[in-house]
Amino acid sequence: MAEKITTGINALPDLVKKKGKIKLSVAAKLLDTDKKSLEELAKILEEQDIIKLEYTFTGDKILTAGKNINMSLEEEQEKTKKAVFSGERDEELNKVLGVIKKRIATKKRKGAIKGKAEIKDKRAEEKKAEEKRKGEAEDKRAEEKRAEEKRKGEAEDKRAEE
Repeated sequence: MAEKITTGINALPDLVKKKGKIKLSVAAKLLDTDKKSLEELAKILEEQDIIKLEYTFTGDKILTAGKNINMSLEEEQEKTKKAVFSGERDEELNKVLGVIKKRIATKKRKGAIKGKAEIKDKRAEEKKAEEKRKGEAEDKRAEEKRAEEKRKGEAEDKRAEE
């Protein structure tokens, strides 16, 4: 007859099942562990619906039994087997996706080679436009400078007349 193997992880659900409802701080003392670690374990077990973690207004955290607290080992093993088989299926899907991604990348590269000339043309156009903008800006600055010099000259002429 196979013996039931128990671990520290089993201790928390067993304690909650035995007590029904227990504060997290009390459970931490009884199991001789820190509250933070026990709370993390409780959150993991809560995801599996083995334990419920309830928060009160006073800040206490209460542990109660979840729906799956009495789940048998066979049910757990069955879930694990299903997960393993789905993992194998996931590997097959990943291989197929990898092949598809490689084909797409190859097609993109081929398209990129054809498109290089277009990119060079665009860059040349952008460079010409930038040079044109710079030239226009320089012309504008020179014109403003001439206008400023003209105003200064006119102002000096007025002072000289007075």
